[in-house]
Amino acid sequence: MTHAITLHIAIAAKGDTSLESVLTTLTDALLLHTPDVALHLHIAQDSHTAPQEYESIALELIPLPVRTHPGFSMAFSHCPPGTSILRLWGTALAQNCSQYVAVLDACCPPSGHWLEHAIAGIRKGEPLFYGAVEPAWPLTDIRITGYLIEYAQFKFPIECDSEYPGNNIVFQARFLPPAQELEQKGFFKTFMVWNIQQQHNISPTFVDNMEVLYAKGFNIPHYFKRRKSHGQCFGGCRHQQDNQPPRWACILFTPALFLVRTARIYNWIKHKPGLKKAFFRFLPLIIGSELAWSYGEFVGYSVGAGNSCQQLD
Repeated sequence: MTHAITLHIAIAAKGDTSLESVLTTLTDALLLHTPDVALHLHIAQDSHTAPQEYESIALELIPLPVRTHPGFSMAFSHCPPGTSILRLWGTALAQNCSQYVAVLDACCPPSGHWLEHAIAGIRKGEPLFYGAVEPAWPLTDIRITGYLIEYAQFKFPIECDSEYPGNNIVFQARFLPPAQELEQKGFFKTFMVWNIQQQHNISPTFVDNMEVLYAKGFNIPHYFKRRKSHGQCFGGCRHQQDNQPPRWACILFTPALFLVRTARIYNWIKHKPGLKKAFFRFLPLIIGSELAWSYGEFVGYSVGAGNSCQQLD
């Protein structure tokens, strides 16, 4: 059977993250759509669980009507424990054979109507689009801190039009880097979007009701180490892209960077009362996180990325 729409969804599953929410949501939604949609799920994971056992557990989550659906297929890539989320995404994306690809994180499962609106965006011919990221944790829960730092700008209604979520984005497969590069270096959403904007004059379009739910945990020492690694990875890789500021200027600016980043978070949430209260409740942690990122970015500009990109989760 020929399918008018083919969508490859790359799902990164770090460690022992449960697949139940992301798989049941997507597969239940598939049965509601017309037969011209082919959905391929590719899960890249780095669990300690044996590959055969891991796949068996995942398949048990999928109802028989979905498994026998003519438009459904699923595959796995088993990576060594500790593989970065960027490499997991890259590994899953490198296997793409579809017209469109989507990037999801198993820790941030899609809502029940995510697939419906993703398909609607594809039918409209949008080349690059994204949805909101909503918090799964109560606003008084310390685990909301990671959301405030990384995804608060993507809470609906979205006022930020210069940043886009790496865990909820859909685009035409023609924009993907070569498969070998994806497997070796991983998938860098920020740099891909920069290249699309500069080379094709295309910016991501927001699609309403295509949200995912941020449900990641929050361990303070691990999170600060991760932010330092993320900053260093960004700083070390930034000047591989065209039209960047001089390296020396970036280095000189980094001592003030944590203030700029913290102020930017506040600007994202100042008109959202619940998030604003959470911002001040967890402000010391937010400042600590942005200090860690800024130090990492300074190191990245100064000595390069090192192995920081391989430490991201």
